[in-house]
Amino acid sequence: MTSTVDYSYTYVGADQIAAGGYIGAERYLGYDGRCLTAGERDELLAQGLGIGLIWETAADRSLDGYWAGWNDAEAANAYADGLGAPVVSIWYATDFHASQAQIEGPIHEYYTGVRDSGGRQPRVYGGAPVIDHCVTHIAGYGPGWQAAAASWSNYQLSPNACLLQEVQQIWGGAADTNVPRPTWPRTRPRVSRSRYAFTTVVRLTLSAWASSRSAGRRKSRASDPVVMPRSMACAI
Repeated sequence: MTSTVDYSYTYVGADQIAAGGYIGAERYLGYDGRCLTAGERDELLAQGLGIGLIWETAADRSLDGYWAGWNDAEAANAYADGLGAPVVSIWYATDFHASQAQIEGPIHEYYTGVRDSGGRQPRVYGGAPVIDHCVTHIAGYGPGWQAAAASWSNYQLSPNACLLQEVQQIWGGAADTNVPRPTWPRTRPRVSRSRYAFTTVVRLTLSAWASSRSAGRRKSRASDPVVMPRSMACAI
């Protein structure tokens, strides 16, 4: 299996994620009850699971424009630094059905602000039109994560999505599942030559996080994604 899970306020447990055959979890950064903590980080990593990083303070936060994006990127990177995360991508969410006017207006400005702030490479979570706009009109954006709500995407799969959230939830509605795109035969996922490989969910070993923390300084922040060695990465 090459799928991941995402969840918010209900921590489903690293043991259950691993037992379910999932390769990692997409987890929120921030300061409310749904966000990744150091303790959860260590539990996930101890099970050999990947961790994807998400920033979302409100479903429609991207309507607040350029400086909201700038400030969100600053806060997201600071929180990730505090967890000792290597320089990997962060998903910034547009978690609603955005109109084309909103996408071309404040949402464009929001994601431009995120990009201009610097730090880890930004990526988009949302409907296909939002993903496609950012990838094609704002330099620096890699493939996105398409939301499960099909109507947000006009019932189309984005050619610029590398991860697709599935409609059916698991564990009594506690978590969503996500599958990589483009897909390949599940019997040999590790030999894929997909151009999306190694750019999304990164399998971070405990030693990788520990070395980041023990460096005693903030890691340099780069706009380009880091390609991790196969032994440290989930093939997505």
